[in-house]
Amino acid sequence: MSLRGVSPQIDVIPASGGLNLTAAPNAIIPGQLLASTNFVSLQSGGYRRIDGYERYDGTAAPSEATYTTLVLDAVSGANDGDVLTLGTSTYRVLGSDGAELFVYLLPTTAVATGDTVSVNGATYTVQEVTAAGAERPDVAAVIQERAANIRRAAITAPPGTGAVLGVLGAPLGEVVAFRADTSGAVKAYYSSPAGWLPVTMSTQLAFDTGTTKINTGDTITGVTSGATATVEEVLLTSGSFTTTLPASGELVLTAVSGTFSTGENLQVNAVTVAKASGSQRTVSPPATMDLASTIFNFYGGAEKEAVYFIDRASATIYRYYNKTLTSVTTTLPTGVYLTHIMAYKSRLYVTAGASVMISAPGDPFLYDATVGATELAVGAEITNIIAERGSATASALVITTTHSIHILYGNDETDWQLQALSYDIGAIRDTAAAVNGDVIFASDAGIYTVTAVQRYGNFAVNSASQAITPLYNELKPGFIRALTRAADSEYRIYCADGRVLVATQVASITATGNTIKALEFSVMSYKDYDTESFEYHGVTKTIDAAGNERIFMAGAAYVYEGDKGTSFDGAPIFATFITAFVNNRRLSQRKRYKRLVVAAVSEGYSETYLQYDVSPTGYDGAAGLSSILALYPEGTWFDSASWSGFVWSASAIPELRIDTPGTGKAISLGIRSQSSKSNAFVVQSFTLQYTPGRLER
Repeated sequence: MSLRGVSPQIDVIPASGGLNLTAAPNAIIPGQLLASTNFVSLQSGGYRRIDGYERYDGTAAPSEATYTTLVLDAVSGANDGDVLTLGTSTYRVLGSDGAELFVYLLPTTAVATGDTVSVNGATYTVQEVTAAGAERPDVAAVIQERAANIRRAAITAPPGTGAVLGVLGAPLGEVVAFRADTSGAVKAYYSSPAGWLPVTMSTQLAFDTGTTKINTGDTITGVTSGATATVEEVLLTSGSFTTTLPASGELVLTAVSGTFSTGENLQVNAVTVAKASGSQRTVSPPATMDLASTIFNFYGGAEKEAVYFIDRASATIYRYYNKTLTSVTTTLPTGVYLTHIMAYKSRLYVTAGASVMISAPGDPFLYDATVGATELAVGAEITNIIAERGSATASALVITTTHSIHILYGNDETDWQLQALSYDIGAIRDTAAAVNGDVIFASDAGIYTVTAVQRYGNFAVNSASQAITPLYNELKPGFIRALTRAADSEYRIYCADGRVLVATQVASITATGNTIKALEFSVMSYKDYDTESFEYHGVTKTIDAAGNERIFMAGAAYVYEGDKGTSFDGAPIFATFITAFVNNRRLSQRKRYKRLVVAAVSEGYSETYLQYDVSPTGYDGAAGLSSILALYPEGTWFDSASWSGFVWSASAIPELRIDTPGTGKAISLGIRSQSSKSNAFVVQSFTLQYTPGRLER
């Protein structure tokens, strides 16, 4: 009961802090979460329901499907799938609402006010034509979903059979996908406005003992075979075309006639210039690929950026440029493969085992110490290599193993210094990434940051994930790769089961002007709600021509673009969270809760459900946090209110109000969304109205 004469109290609780699965109930900060799926913390505060993913081939995305609204003199019985006839042309009807008729892919220029159209044999007169969509937001969402599903069915998978083996992000937003053909040979395809198109797999010939320079455009002739070809490019791997430093490498060939033989002399204008050191071949990546890539411009000219990548099943370095795939093979011991790759300060860094091999300046395939290349070792197998932020005159690379962290200072061989930062902690493979200049990585013990305490002087390693230790340990065996979304200050680890661990970097300014950074954790899950499955074989990021970050995944047959659309490729997005119990700073005092108000921002049309619970048994210790999580599969956690549904649209800040009759020591809020048409929305804060009561006896 409430105390007589005590005024009602109001507490406003910001929605922030992310998941906290380890703190004692009375130590959890109000606004933190006991459970969460597909809501992520925002740097500016609030919890945002995520966008979906949808299949991709370079053509218009499902979420970008368009339709035209016709206002007619009358509409009777027009349904989804009906056909509209306009003159000699026909169009797909998506539905109707009152006098509004929604027509898929009908150009607004093809119809005018006063035109006559027919649907189901009935004739109507057009009174208005608009591309603005349905007037009612809920109807607009349904019609947009129908249009998206039609567009989705037209998007193609990369040609071939079986799963998409890998995917690469290329310059200007282009995507390269790999898939086996019916013979088992791996082919590459690039995305385009016309869909997937084949990448040219270059014809190449390895050479050595090159003493006379071979130039682009030369006609090369095999002395023994009589084969001829035009040299499109020379890829040096050692030497410099002199008698003291004979060159070795790969010739990229076009206009090939005949087949070159291994070991034969190669001539240009009847002069022997080199010897064929391998068989004529066509670039063909292995089916067991596990791609790692980097993008860099080694050639200085405009639009000369290329993708350099490795397959982790060989000693081969590949380059994708101008719709063509070329490759060179480095010299490594048997059974040792390249594992990481990065471009930095006009050099290409590749790792194998415990070694970092650094190319000659400006030449990504040249690994010869006599012409400026070098090799460093860290004593254990390398798991990550990443640049720490720097300046034009100072730089540092972070190199990790499973049990150590090293910093490579300097710009080139004249001032490089490799120093160990820690032998107490290391990093899991492919989990290092930079957010706002800070390197974040996953170790066996949790998420850590490598922070430059004084730029390129001292560094510190700081733990950040104690609050999610049980979840972290559950996800850790499935870690695939870390990526970042700079625009949202997010560090993500993609996991093999379709879940994504998200850490949002948030910053606050102290009274003394210092900046304190912290990570708030959440979980995305691309798993199908019914089957609990999601198959993908790699993830990549690219920057499109407009400067937008875009993430792509290699799926069971399709390539998917993440953070896109209102559905999981047509299936509903299930999203939910449960807040920590709020005791209003009075743990032992009972309260009579009157009302709960949730402030939220919608990014379009949205639907959600709210539920609250007052003082569950688990809060007092009789059941642990795991019980709270387990009791929330269908919105029936504990025994309080039924789900209350809310619908809102536009980007106003609506207040979702529910009465909360109940007495207890604390209250918790649950929010659930399950929809394939709802836009993302942000929950910003919770306001509680209550009357204090007596102390708990």
